[in-house]
Order: sequence, then C-alpha cells, then structure tokens
Amino acid sequence: MKKIGHILTLMMILSGCNDASVQNQVYERGNQLVADYVAEFNSTDEEIYVQMYDNSEAEQFLKDNIPFFECPDKELEKTYYFRWWTYRKHVKATPEGFVISEFLPDVPWAGKYNAICCPGMHQFAEGRWLKNPLYLYDYAAYWCREKDDARRYSFPIAYSFLEFYKAHPDMEFIRKSYPDLKEIYKGWEESRWDEQAGLFWQLDGYDGMEVSVSGSLSNDATGYRATINSYMYADADALAQMAGMLGETADMEAYRAKADRVFLCSTAYDSAHETPKTSKLNENIKFFKDNGFEVGIWVDCIGHGATIHGALDKGEKPKYQTLVDLNGKSHFGTHCPADENYINDFSVISNFRSIFILFVIHNTAGTK
Repeated sequence: MKKIGHILTLMMILSGCNDASVQNQVYERGNQLVADYVAEFNSTDEEIYVQMYDNSEAEQFLKDNIPFFECPDKELEKTYYFRWWTYRKHVKATPEGFVISEFLPDVPWAGKYNAICCPGMHQFAEGRWLKNPLYLYDYAAYWCREKDDARRYSFPIAYSFLEFYKAHPDMEFIRKSYPDLKEIYKGWEESRWDEQAGLFWQLDGYDGMEVSVSGSLSNDATGYRATINSYMYADADALAQMAGMLGETADMEAYRAKADRVFLCSTAYDSAHETPKTSKLNENIKFFKDNGFEVGIWVDCIGHGATIHGALDKGEKPKYQTLVDLNGKSHFGTHCPADENYINDFSVISNFRSIFILFVIHNTAGTK
C-alpha cells in the first residue's frame, strides 16, 4: 500500500490534480521532502564558491521552482533532489543576465562569465523543468550573442532550445532565436563538415570526450564521431521544425535535407572505407600493433547519443558488430567498457556503427 501511495502522489504531482485539498497535501509533502534533503546536503557541504543562490537560499529556490518527486527507491529520490540542489549552485547572475556554469571556480578554458557550452545540452534538458523560465531565457540569449563560443565544444543548441520551448511554449523565443541558430549551424558546416566523407568531424577534447584513439591519439587528432554527427542531425531536425513553425517552408525543406544527409551518409560508411581520416586511424592501428598491442575494433558506445537525438528513429532493424578480440575490459582511449552485454543494451546504435569506431587496446603483457 505504501508503494501505491507513493505512485499516486507522483501521479497527482505530474498531472496537476484539481482537488484543492489533495493539492495542498501534495505540496506539503513536497515541501517537507525538499526541506529534509536540503538540510542534509547543506550539513555536509563546505560552501567555498557561492554564485546567485547560497546554501541558505537553496530550500526556497527548490520549493519555488522544481517538480516534487517521491518514489519507493530512496536512493533515486535522494539523487533527484541532490541534482537540483547542485544545479542551483550553478545559476550565476551576470551584467547580461543569468548563465548556468559548468564549474564553480573560474577555469581558463571557459568563455565570458566562466560559461562553457559543452554541458549546455544537459543544462537545458534539466533546467527546462524549473518553474521560472527566466534563467534559461537569459542563458539562451547569452549563447545567441556568443556564437563563436557556442561552437567551442560540441553542443546541439537548436535541439536544446526546442526541447526547452516544449516545456515553456513561447513562439517569440523561437522567432528571436532562429536567425542566430541558423548562423551557428552554418558555422559548424564551414568548420567541421567534410564533403568527401559526407560527415562532421570533431576533436575529441572539444567533443567533451577528452583523449581517445579516434581523436587525440590519431595522427591528426580528429574523427567522425557519433556525438557531433548525432548533434548535427538533431540541430538540423530542430531547425526544420522551427522553420515549419515560423512558416519558412524553403528553410524547413533545406534543413530536412541536411538532417537526412547526415543520417544517410553515416549509414553508408564501412569500417574499411578509406577516407582522409579513417585512413589515419588505420595507420594508428598499425602503430599499436607494431608496438606489441592487440587491437580490437569496437563500435563506439557514445553512439547511443544517436538514439537520444532521434537520429535512428527510422525503423531499421539493428545489426550487430562485436569486438574482433573480446578479451578483458580495457578502458584505454575509450569511454565505454569492452563488454558485449553493454553494446547489446545499446544495440540500436549499430545503424551508425561503421563510422563511429574506437579501438579497444589490450596490451599483450596484460590489461590494467
């Protein structure tokens, strides 16, 4: 019965129950949860860096802004409130409006106001549920002004804006942002589109992936990566939707074609296909083999980003590709385990399999 009560509570919160007495009970329970969790988090936090809302203001900020959530799994519930408690720390007021920071201390690789676009997709995905949309309206306006910085790291900005719009419908936001988003997309095409390969490429560090064999460890430090291509698919698709909403039919058709271009080109590639960059990767494989390593070809598990961004919502049956050498679980140069069960969990990504290849390296003297 307790579990059923939790589920009913969640349902009433999410559905906006119209019974005033029930609403009051729900809000009282939600407020109590917030108060209890914030008190716990504050008690163990050494508050070194303070931005807009310090720990003493955290409880009120969460009560005013976040959806309440209660479930039988208390670890999940605690994690939910901890993420909001932490998100609040990163709301930063500037002379030009609010931004959401990635780091609390200033870091030298950040842009103006210590803003970094790399986590932007996640910041919009979570922040869109805040009751007050001002924080993200300001943050969106910041990236529209700082267009070059919006491309410093991989960031599906149009997709992120559209998802935010779905939580806070405002056509003026779309109308105002659209020209800037088009310009940002054009900048990606001019700097990262490879016409010969029919794909976007990216430096792994600027893909938010640090060092990998398909990036910094390759000869020219670049790769046709799942993330950047998924993001560019998602942005083209989002721009097409925005164009449709604004009655820009020619733009809508053009961006639909751009989205299909990324999808169709990516599915056409073969792991043995020689291109300016895959050939460099083949040279890199030879280097590792010549120096006593066993090399297994593995589908890059960051390809599951393609499912997140809808790039595989085409109805194709997934096909599987496994390690040439499924021996151990080395994490060298990867952000995924060399584990067949893991890739099967994300098997739908295999429609993107041929271009998003990482190399799981096994030292013949043993793996770490």
